[in-house]
Amino acid sequence: MVCRGCNVENEGGGKFCTSCGAPLGKTCQHCGKVGQLDDLFCGACGLTLVSSVDEESAADPAASRGSTVTTKQYSPRDIEEILTLRRALKKEEASAGALNQEDVDKLFG
Repeated sequence: MVCRGCNVENEGGGKFCTSCGAPLGKTCQHCGKVGQLDDLFCGACGLTLVSSVDEESAADPAASRGSTVTTKQYSPRDIEEILTLRRALKKEEASAGALNQEDVDKLFG
């Protein structure tokens, strides 16, 4: 897989570039399959792929060297909305993992 950070070809199934340390993909928290960085869902189990904070900082080597990075400032309302969504997702996580394509089609059909 070619690294997006330094364009070096990486052999094998590694998760990080052997040259610059940038993540080579997103790892599914459910089944462990490594997908492309721009994949939104796991190709093996269909669950949502998310980047970890470590992967995001590894993707930007300047950030890990202490360079000044602009961070988004959230308002108290933004934070409450994010936490509400997180709670809702946590509640639905078990049932969402059991859904198959037919169930999804019925919901959104």
